[in-house]
Amino acid sequence: MRRIPVWIQLKDTQYQQRLTAYLRQFQNEKIEIREKWDEGVRRVTDKKEEGQDNVWLCFQGEEKEDPMGVCAYQKGGILTQIICGKTKGEYTPGYQTEGFEESTLEEQAPVYPKREPLAGLYGIYSPIGGCGKTTFALAYCEILAKKKPSHKVLYWSAEGAADWRLYFQNHCPYNLSDLIYCMLMEGSEGMGEYLREIAVGQENGVYFIRPCHSFQDLNTLQESELYQLLCILTDYFDEVICDMNTAFESVNRWILKYCGHRFYIVNESPSGALKMQEFVEALRKQGEEQEYLQERSRFFFIGGKGNDNREKTEVQGYRIQAMLPWCNRLYRENEGRLQMRQDNSYYERIRQLVQ
Repeated sequence: MRRIPVWIQLKDTQYQQRLTAYLRQFQNEKIEIREKWDEGVRRVTDKKEEGQDNVWLCFQGEEKEDPMGVCAYQKGGILTQIICGKTKGEYTPGYQTEGFEESTLEEQAPVYPKREPLAGLYGIYSPIGGCGKTTFALAYCEILAKKKPSHKVLYWSAEGAADWRLYFQNHCPYNLSDLIYCMLMEGSEGMGEYLREIAVGQENGVYFIRPCHSFQDLNTLQESELYQLLCILTDYFDEVICDMNTAFESVNRWILKYCGHRFYIVNESPSGALKMQEFVEALRKQGEEQEYLQERSRFFFIGGKGNDNREKTEVQGYRIQAMLPWCNRLYRENEGRLQMRQDNSYYERIRQLVQ
Protein backbone atom coordinates (compact mmCIF):
# COMPACT_ATOMS: atom_id res chain seq x y z
CA MET A 1 0.00 0.00 0.00
CA ARG A 2 1.37 3.36 -1.01
CA ARG A 3 1.70 5.97 1.73
CA ILE A 4 1.33 9.62 0.81
CA PRO A 5 4.07 11.87 2.28
CA VAL A 6 2.42 15.09 3.51
CA TRP A 7 3.83 18.33 4.87
CA ILE A 8 1.38 20.81 6.40
CA GLN A 9 2.18 24.51 6.39
CA LEU A 10 -0.74 26.77 7.41
CA LYS A 11 -0.70 30.30 8.79
CA ASP A 12 -3.37 29.29 11.28
CA THR A 13 -1.11 27.25 13.54
CA GLN A 14 -3.98 26.08 15.75
CA TYR A 15 -5.85 24.56 12.84
CA GLN A 16 -2.59 23.11 11.53
CA GLN A 17 -2.13 21.27 14.83
CA ARG A 18 -5.69 19.94 14.72
CA LEU A 19 -5.40 18.83 11.11
CA THR A 20 -2.03 17.18 11.80
CA ALA A 21 -3.43 15.35 14.82
CA TYR A 22 -6.35 14.11 12.71
CA LEU A 23 -4.11 12.90 9.88
CA ARG A 24 -1.80 11.12 12.29
CA GLN A 25 -4.62 8.59 12.74
CA PHE A 26 -3.53 7.23 9.37
CA GLN A 27 0.21 7.44 10.03
CA ASN A 28 1.99 4.36 8.61
CA GLU A 29 -1.24 3.28 6.90
CA LYS A 30 -2.09 5.75 4.18
CA ILE A 31 -0.37 9.03 5.16
CA GLU A 32 3.13 9.80 6.32
CA ILE A 33 3.48 13.17 8.08
CA ARG A 34 6.77 14.86 7.19
CA GLU A 35 8.46 17.59 9.22
CA LYS A 36 9.75 19.44 6.16
CA TRP A 37 9.04 19.66 2.46
CA ASP A 38 11.05 17.73 -0.06
CA GLU A 39 10.58 16.62 -3.64
CA GLY A 40 7.60 14.31 -3.96
CA VAL A 41 5.98 15.45 -0.72
CA ARG A 42 2.41 16.72 -1.01
CA ARG A 43 2.12 20.16 0.58
CA VAL A 44 -1.04 21.26 2.39
CA THR A 45 -1.10 25.06 2.50
CA ASP A 46 -3.61 27.92 2.72
CA LYS A 47 -2.29 29.65 -0.39
CA LYS A 48 -2.02 28.40 -3.93
CA GLU A 49 1.60 27.99 -5.00
CA GLU A 50 2.36 27.73 -8.68
CA GLY A 51 4.30 24.67 -9.69
CA GLN A 52 3.81 22.91 -6.35
CA ASP A 53 2.03 19.62 -5.77
CA ASN A 54 -0.20 20.97 -3.05
CA VAL A 55 -3.71 21.11 -1.67
CA TRP A 56 -4.88 24.66 -1.07
CA LEU A 57 -7.21 24.94 1.94
CA CYS A 58 -9.71 27.81 2.06
CA PHE A 59 -11.51 28.87 5.21
CA GLN A 60 -14.97 30.29 5.79
CA GLY A 61 -15.29 33.84 4.49
CA GLU A 62 -12.36 33.63 2.08
CA GLU A 63 -12.67 33.79 -1.68
CA LYS A 64 -12.37 30.43 -3.44
CA GLU A 65 -12.23 31.11 -7.18
CA ASP A 66 -9.59 28.57 -8.14
CA PRO A 67 -10.78 24.94 -8.46
CA MET A 68 -7.68 23.84 -6.49
CA GLY A 69 -9.08 25.62 -3.46
CA VAL A 70 -10.59 23.12 -1.03
CA CYS A 71 -12.76 24.29 1.85
CA ALA A 72 -11.21 23.30 5.18
CA TYR A 73 -14.69 22.76 6.65
CA GLN A 74 -15.37 19.23 5.43
CA LYS A 75 -15.86 15.76 6.72
CA GLY A 76 -12.49 14.51 7.84
CA GLY A 77 -12.64 11.51 5.53
CA ILE A 78 -13.44 13.66 2.48
CA LEU A 79 -10.66 16.08 3.25
CA THR A 80 -8.23 13.19 3.74
CA GLN A 81 -9.21 11.72 0.39
CA ILE A 82 -8.55 15.07 -1.29
CA ILE A 83 -5.14 15.33 0.37
CA CYS A 84 -4.37 11.84 -0.89
CA GLY A 85 -5.12 12.80 -4.45
CA LYS A 86 -8.85 12.66 -5.19
CA THR A 87 -9.59 15.30 -7.84
CA LYS A 88 -12.63 16.16 -9.97
CA GLY A 89 -14.67 13.27 -8.60
CA GLU A 90 -12.11 10.61 -9.43
CA TYR A 91 -9.42 8.89 -7.41
CA THR A 92 -5.89 9.33 -8.63
CA PRO A 93 -4.59 5.90 -9.74
CA GLY A 94 -2.45 4.22 -7.11
CA TYR A 95 -3.94 6.10 -4.16
CA GLN A 96 -5.78 4.02 -1.56
CA THR A 97 -8.64 6.03 -0.09
CA GLU A 98 -11.05 3.41 1.17
CA GLY A 99 -11.90 3.04 4.82
CA PHE A 100 -11.27 6.58 6.04
CA GLU A 101 -13.14 7.40 9.19
CA GLU A 102 -15.91 9.94 8.64
CA SER A 103 -15.22 12.01 11.74
CA THR A 104 -15.56 15.76 11.29
CA LEU A 105 -12.83 18.33 11.22
CA GLU A 106 -15.58 20.98 11.14
CA GLU A 107 -16.07 20.64 14.88
CA GLN A 108 -12.33 21.02 15.50
CA ALA A 109 -11.74 23.82 13.04
CA PRO A 110 -11.56 27.41 14.31
CA VAL A 111 -14.58 29.62 13.77
CA TYR A 112 -13.72 32.29 11.23
CA PRO A 113 -16.23 35.09 11.75
CA LYS A 114 -17.70 36.88 8.80
CA ARG A 115 -15.61 39.99 8.40
CA GLU A 116 -18.04 42.63 9.58
CA PRO A 117 -17.13 46.27 10.32
CA LEU A 118 -15.82 46.74 13.85
CA ALA A 119 -17.87 49.22 15.87
CA GLY A 120 -14.94 50.30 18.03
CA LEU A 121 -12.62 51.11 15.12
CA TYR A 122 -12.34 54.73 13.92
CA GLY A 123 -10.40 55.55 10.76
CA ILE A 124 -9.07 59.11 10.29
CA TYR A 125 -8.09 59.50 6.64
CA SER A 126 -7.05 62.11 4.11
CA PRO A 127 -5.34 61.56 0.74
CA ILE A 128 -2.95 64.45 1.45
CA GLY A 129 -0.48 65.00 4.27
CA GLY A 130 -0.25 68.11 6.43
CA CYS A 131 -4.01 68.57 6.49
CA GLY A 132 -4.50 68.37 10.27
CA LYS A 133 -5.36 64.66 10.36
CA THR A 134 -3.05 63.82 13.26
CA THR A 135 -4.19 66.85 15.30
CA PHE A 136 -7.81 65.81 14.76
CA ALA A 137 -7.06 62.22 15.81
CA LEU A 138 -5.16 63.31 18.93
CA ALA A 139 -7.93 65.69 20.02
CA TYR A 140 -10.66 63.13 19.33
CA CYS A 141 -8.82 60.47 21.37
CA GLU A 142 -8.25 62.77 24.33
CA ILE A 143 -11.82 64.04 24.47
CA LEU A 144 -13.27 60.54 24.00
CA ALA A 145 -11.13 59.24 26.89
CA LYS A 146 -12.36 62.06 29.12
CA LYS A 147 -16.00 61.57 28.21
CA LYS A 148 -15.75 57.79 28.77
CA PRO A 149 -13.28 57.36 31.65
CA SER A 150 -14.20 53.68 32.07
CA HIS A 151 -13.21 52.93 28.45
CA LYS A 152 -9.78 52.02 27.14
CA VAL A 153 -9.11 54.35 24.18
CA LEU A 154 -6.13 53.64 21.92
CA TYR A 155 -4.44 56.13 19.62
CA TRP A 156 -2.99 54.05 16.78
CA SER A 157 -0.49 55.66 14.44
CA ALA A 158 -0.62 53.50 11.32
CA GLU A 159 1.92 55.65 9.48
CA GLY A 160 4.97 54.42 11.33
CA ALA A 161 5.97 58.06 11.92
CA ALA A 162 8.98 58.71 14.15
CA ASP A 163 7.62 61.96 15.63
CA TRP A 164 5.36 60.17 18.14
CA ARG A 165 7.76 61.20 20.91
CA LEU A 166 6.48 64.76 20.52
CA TYR A 167 3.12 63.67 21.95
CA PHE A 168 3.51 60.40 23.88
CA GLN A 169 5.66 58.68 26.45
CA ASN A 170 6.32 54.96 26.02
CA HIS A 171 9.51 53.33 27.27
CA CYS A 172 8.47 49.81 26.30
CA PRO A 173 11.10 48.37 23.92
CA TYR A 174 8.45 46.60 21.83
CA ASN A 175 6.17 48.09 19.20
CA LEU A 176 3.30 47.11 16.91
CA SER A 177 5.65 45.26 14.56
CA ASP A 178 6.51 42.92 17.45
CA LEU A 179 2.80 42.37 18.17
CA ILE A 180 2.18 41.50 14.51
CA TYR A 181 5.08 39.03 14.54
CA CYS A 182 3.71 37.30 17.66
CA MET A 183 0.22 37.20 16.13
CA LEU A 184 1.48 35.55 12.92
CA MET A 185 3.54 33.03 14.86
CA GLU A 186 1.19 32.21 17.73
CA GLY A 187 -2.32 33.17 16.60
CA SER A 188 -4.80 35.46 18.37
CA GLU A 189 -4.96 33.74 21.73
CA GLY A 190 -2.94 35.35 24.50
CA MET A 191 -2.41 38.65 22.70
CA GLY A 192 -3.94 40.49 25.64
CA GLU A 193 -0.78 39.75 27.64
CA TYR A 194 1.33 41.42 24.97
CA LEU A 195 -0.99 44.42 24.78
CA ARG A 196 -0.82 44.93 28.53
CA GLU A 197 2.93 45.31 28.13
CA ILE A 198 3.20 47.45 25.01
CA ALA A 199 0.14 49.72 25.43
CA VAL A 200 1.09 52.50 27.85
CA GLY A 201 -1.51 54.81 29.39
CA GLN A 202 -0.89 58.56 29.11
CA GLU A 203 -1.74 61.40 31.48
CA ASN A 204 -4.73 62.38 29.33
CA GLY A 205 -6.25 58.87 29.65
CA VAL A 206 -5.33 57.69 26.15
CA TYR A 207 -3.35 54.48 25.52
CA PHE A 208 -0.49 54.46 23.07
CA ILE A 209 1.50 51.70 21.33
CA ARG A 210 4.76 52.52 19.63
CA PRO A 211 4.09 52.34 15.87
CA CYS A 212 5.57 49.83 13.45
CA HIS A 213 9.17 50.22 12.37
CA SER A 214 7.74 51.34 9.03
CA PHE A 215 4.41 51.43 7.24
CA GLN A 216 5.63 48.50 5.14
CA ASP A 217 5.30 46.20 8.17
CA LEU A 218 1.54 46.77 7.98
CA ASN A 219 1.34 46.90 4.22
CA THR A 220 2.74 43.37 3.79
CA LEU A 221 -0.18 41.83 5.70
CA GLN A 222 -2.85 39.94 3.81
CA GLU A 223 -6.45 40.97 4.34
CA SER A 224 -7.22 38.04 6.66
CA GLU A 225 -4.12 38.84 8.75
CA LEU A 226 -5.01 42.52 9.01
CA TYR A 227 -8.55 41.68 10.10
CA GLN A 228 -7.12 39.39 12.74
CA LEU A 229 -4.99 42.30 14.02
CA LEU A 230 -7.99 44.65 14.01
CA CYS A 231 -10.02 42.12 16.01
CA ILE A 232 -7.20 41.78 18.56
CA LEU A 233 -7.04 45.55 19.05
CA THR A 234 -10.80 46.13 19.23
CA ASP A 235 -11.30 43.17 21.56
CA TYR A 236 -8.83 44.61 24.06
CA PHE A 237 -9.64 48.32 23.65
CA ASP A 238 -13.11 49.84 23.68
CA GLU A 239 -12.22 52.38 20.99
CA VAL A 240 -9.29 52.39 18.57
CA ILE A 241 -8.61 55.68 16.77
CA CYS A 242 -6.46 54.97 13.71
CA ASP A 243 -4.39 57.86 12.36
CA MET A 244 -3.89 56.55 8.84
CA ASN A 245 -1.30 56.78 6.11
CA THR A 246 -2.27 58.81 3.03
CA ALA A 247 -1.79 55.92 0.56
CA PHE A 248 -5.23 54.40 -0.11
CA GLU A 249 -4.13 51.66 -2.52
CA SER A 250 -2.53 49.73 0.32
CA VAL A 251 -3.53 48.14 3.60
CA ASN A 252 -5.44 51.38 4.29
CA ARG A 253 -8.14 50.19 1.91
CA TRP A 254 -8.86 47.26 4.24
CA ILE A 255 -8.61 49.34 7.41
CA LEU A 256 -11.25 51.73 6.09
CA LYS A 257 -13.34 48.79 4.88
CA TYR A 258 -13.67 47.41 8.41
CA CYS A 259 -13.97 50.70 10.31
CA GLY A 260 -17.18 51.23 12.23
CA HIS A 261 -16.59 54.98 11.84
CA ARG A 262 -14.75 56.73 8.99
CA PHE A 263 -13.71 60.37 9.26
CA TYR A 264 -12.45 62.01 6.06
CA ILE A 265 -10.46 65.21 6.61
CA VAL A 266 -10.65 67.96 3.96
CA ASN A 267 -8.08 70.75 4.20
CA GLU A 268 -8.93 74.30 3.18
CA SER A 269 -5.98 74.53 0.78
CA PRO A 270 -6.75 74.19 -2.96
CA SER A 271 -4.57 71.07 -3.15
CA GLY A 272 -6.37 69.53 -0.16
CA ALA A 273 -9.81 69.98 -1.71
CA LEU A 274 -8.58 68.80 -5.11
CA LYS A 275 -6.99 65.65 -3.67
CA MET A 276 -10.20 64.74 -1.86
CA GLN A 277 -12.24 65.30 -5.02
CA GLU A 278 -9.87 63.02 -6.95
CA PHE A 279 -10.14 60.39 -4.20
CA VAL A 280 -13.95 60.43 -4.33
CA GLU A 281 -13.99 60.32 -8.13
CA ALA A 282 -11.58 57.35 -8.19
CA LEU A 283 -13.83 55.37 -5.84
CA ARG A 284 -16.83 56.27 -7.99
CA LYS A 285 -15.14 54.94 -11.13
CA GLN A 286 -14.17 51.72 -9.34
CA GLY A 287 -17.73 51.17 -8.15
CA GLU A 288 -16.65 51.42 -4.48
CA GLU A 289 -18.28 54.73 -3.61
CA GLN A 290 -21.09 53.23 -1.56
CA GLU A 291 -18.81 50.88 0.36
CA TYR A 292 -16.32 53.52 1.44
CA LEU A 293 -18.08 56.88 1.45
CA GLN A 294 -21.71 56.52 2.40
CA GLU A 295 -22.61 54.40 5.41
CA ARG A 296 -20.50 55.04 8.55
CA SER A 297 -18.63 57.93 6.83
CA ARG A 298 -18.38 61.63 7.71
CA PHE A 299 -16.51 64.52 6.11
CA PHE A 300 -14.84 67.30 8.12
CA PHE A 301 -13.46 70.54 6.77
CA ILE A 302 -10.46 72.05 8.58
CA GLY A 303 -9.33 75.61 7.97
CA GLY A 304 -10.22 79.28 8.11
CA LYS A 305 -12.36 80.38 11.01
CA GLY A 306 -14.67 77.42 10.81
CA ASN A 307 -17.57 79.51 9.51
CA ASP A 308 -20.17 77.96 7.27
CA ASN A 309 -19.08 78.71 3.73
CA ARG A 310 -21.38 77.48 1.01
CA GLU A 311 -18.46 76.90 -1.34
CA LYS A 312 -17.00 74.40 1.13
CA THR A 313 -20.04 72.49 2.29
CA GLU A 314 -19.82 69.71 -0.31
CA VAL A 315 -17.17 67.41 -1.75
CA GLN A 316 -18.31 65.72 -4.95
CA GLY A 317 -21.87 65.67 -3.64
CA TYR A 318 -21.01 64.73 -0.03
CA ARG A 319 -22.04 67.18 2.65
CA ILE A 320 -19.42 68.40 5.11
CA GLN A 321 -20.53 67.32 8.59
CA ALA A 322 -18.59 69.99 10.48
CA MET A 323 -16.40 73.02 9.82
CA LEU A 324 -13.45 72.96 12.19
CA PRO A 325 -11.53 76.22 12.75
CA TRP A 326 -7.76 76.29 12.63
CA CYS A 327 -5.69 78.30 15.08
CA ASN A 328 -2.04 78.72 16.01
CA ARG A 329 -2.51 77.95 19.70
CA LEU A 330 -3.34 74.24 19.58
CA TYR A 331 -0.41 72.96 21.67
CA ARG A 332 1.72 73.91 24.64
CA GLU A 333 5.07 72.44 25.63
CA ASN A 334 5.02 70.35 28.82
CA GLU A 335 8.18 68.57 30.01
CA GLY A 336 9.54 68.02 26.53
CA ARG A 337 6.25 66.94 24.91
CA LEU A 338 3.43 68.76 23.17
CA GLN A 339 0.20 68.94 25.12
CA MET A 340 -3.05 69.94 23.47
CA ARG A 341 -4.57 73.20 24.68
CA GLN A 342 -8.22 73.18 25.59
CA ASP A 343 -8.87 76.93 25.53
CA ASN A 344 -9.58 77.30 21.83
CA SER A 345 -12.51 76.96 19.45
CA TYR A 346 -10.98 73.97 17.65
CA TYR A 347 -10.86 71.82 20.79
CA GLU A 348 -14.36 72.91 21.77
CA ARG A 349 -15.78 72.08 18.34
CA ILE A 350 -14.36 68.54 18.47
CA ARG A 351 -15.70 68.16 22.00
CA GLN A 352 -19.15 68.75 20.53
CA LEU A 353 -18.56 66.07 17.86
CA VAL A 354 -17.43 63.31 20.24
CA GLN A 355 -20.32 61.12 21.33
